[in-house]
Amino acid sequence: TYCPQGSNQPIPCPLGQYCEGYANQVPDGDCLEGFFCNGSASVRDPVQCSDGYYCPEGTPVEEPCPPGTFSGHRGNINISDCNQCTPGWYCESYGLSEPTAECSPGYYCPGGQNTSQPVELACSPGHFCLEGSWNQTGCPSGYYQPHWRAYDCDICPQGSYCKAFGDYEVLDAENVTESGNFSGRYRSYRGVSVPTVCPAGSYCPMGTEFGTQYLCPEGTFSNRTSLYNDTQCEPCKPGMYCMGEGNTAPSDVCAAGHYCTRGYSATPTDGTTGDICPPGYYCSGSSEEAAPVGMPYGDVCWPGHYCPNGTDIPDPCPPGTFLDISGAEEEDDCIACTPGRVNLFYSYKQILI
Repeated sequence: TYCPQGSNQPIPCPLGQYCEGYANQVPDGDCLEGFFCNGSASVRDPVQCSDGYYCPEGTPVEEPCPPGTFSGHRGNINISDCNQCTPGWYCESYGLSEPTAECSPGYYCPGGQNTSQPVELACSPGHFCLEGSWNQTGCPSGYYQPHWRAYDCDICPQGSYCKAFGDYEVLDAENVTESGNFSGRYRSYRGVSVPTVCPAGSYCPMGTEFGTQYLCPEGTFSNRTSLYNDTQCEPCKPGMYCMGEGNTAPSDVCAAGHYCTRGYSATPTDGTTGDICPPGYYCSGSSEEAAPVGMPYGDVCWPGHYCPNGTDIPDPCPPGTFLDISGAEEEDDCIACTPGRVNLFYSYKQILI
């Protein structure tokens, strides 16, 4: 208390001040910072400021830390001593000594939030936010999310691919649920909200990460989009070959002297996808079969000619020989002209002289 001159009884020390001695005519001064004086204080530091509050010099009633902040320490002096709410958490009310709870799934809470579902911080399409997220997390490649306020990602559908943009840092172990949803913690620049159609020359099963991850195998091609299985890639057309993977059309026609049934080489020799044109026949290019007969791409070897292995144009019998049958396989099949006859033009018959 203190007693101003002329007072007839002691007066309680004012709020925010202290009266330490006897026969004081005025209060001794303001309450010490970090403490509060709520009336009749006899010392400078009567009650330390509680955690969740702050007390500047001369505080009569401790001030609560505002929503969006907290403090777990006693004796705070200024509002700046209140900590911004922890990222991933929210601080809903006044005077908190710790955050209220984690941010709700589907939302993210950078530091300083005062609600579990900040409207302006709803998780955007292409991202997901687990409970306690401090930022929105991009769906990793192979997954997508078309909706707002999501807390997981859906596996990319077959016939499409989902390529995220940016790099990933694994924060927790990946967790793919039985339903095919992704709910691990990853950080990325931007996830996928709409799957991309699988391009021609590729096929995309569920969970495909990029357009050329699965290419149509060699010996096949596809000019169609949205495939999801390699069996949907078309075998190369007979008479043509499809070299390498990812073909959108056959590479070219089969080489002359060979035939191609469903090949991946212009000059196959395996006997399954094609081979060398057999003796007695010729294959002039784009041949579809081993022994073509009367076809634009080959035929039985002509009379007056012979066709060894791999023939693209029949070889004529040499002068002085003839051959009146078709299908000859080698030069020795040509017949020497009889005396008095000659073959001047690589003919299939002798001429009398």
